[in-house]
Amino acid sequence: MWFRENLYLLSSLITLFEGGVKKVWFTAVSALLIITLIINFIDIAWVKWPLVIMIGGGFFYGIYDDLALHVQEKTTEILIKREEQKKGLADGTYDVTNSFFKRSDLQIFWSLVRLFIYVILIYFLFTNLFTSKNKIAQVNHGITYEIVSKEKLDKVCRSKDRCSTTVKKIMSSNDGFLFETYITDGSDSVWCGIWSKDGWVEKTNPCSTIGDNGGGGENIIVTNKRNNAKITIPGNGTRLLRINAPKEYPYLIFSSTREGNSKSSQPIYALYKKDDLSFVSESRNVPIFSLRIF
Repeated sequence: MWFRENLYLLSSLITLFEGGVKKVWFTAVSALLIITLIINFIDIAWVKWPLVIMIGGGFFYGIYDDLALHVQEKTTEILIKREEQKKGLADGTYDVTNSFFKRSDLQIFWSLVRLFIYVILIYFLFTNLFTSKNKIAQVNHGITYEIVSKEKLDKVCRSKDRCSTTVKKIMSSNDGFLFETYITDGSDSVWCGIWSKDGWVEKTNPCSTIGDNGGGGENIIVTNKRNNAKITIPGNGTRLLRINAPKEYPYLIFSSTREGNSKSSQPIYALYKKDDLSFVSESRNVPIFSLRIF
């Protein structure tokens, strides 16, 4: 009996939630669409983020008020029905078989099925749709790399106690390219690696950067292993990184990041044709393939 009462309560909450969603879904979708457009198409940071905060806040309180009103209406409805039930039970006119508070086992079962579906949808929504566009390089798309060679070049010093050696690294990818990159032999190549529990770890993707101590380089030299086409991808000294894409995607993608204010530090994505390595375009917008649900 106790278990069924709790299932009834859960089923009622699910129904209440669904009613609230029906009431605010259009507002919520409009908010998501407008905020997405602002983030992707306005580059001026001091305009973009205050606008996102103001519009997002307005939509939030609008949705909050609609949900609060929905809960209030349903609560009032239940209280009225409860009073009618008490009165009917007292004078013997209440029809128990047609009770407002009664739910069949089938109704409770389908409520639980819908709850399971909602949980799955929310999980995939938050783990895929809202993945930061600056983390798209973590998706491998089956691309792997093998280090062909590492060669230490010149030693560079910014001061007596701040020195590093430039390392030329050639990497071969399983989608048919060689990447000649330049970093340093230490952890001052902060843009091309991360600290982990095992120490300093270089990025697995081809990456070039000029380290804090002056070593490294800004460009990546790419060679197509099938036709020996070759090109130097220009960087800016901070970080030039190859972004993985599906093997059938016709372009190589490179992300160029520089230090500075919010706008200048946003990545610039450059596209190059895979067959002849000719330049196609560059933009601050994320290449469209990365917006898919994986």
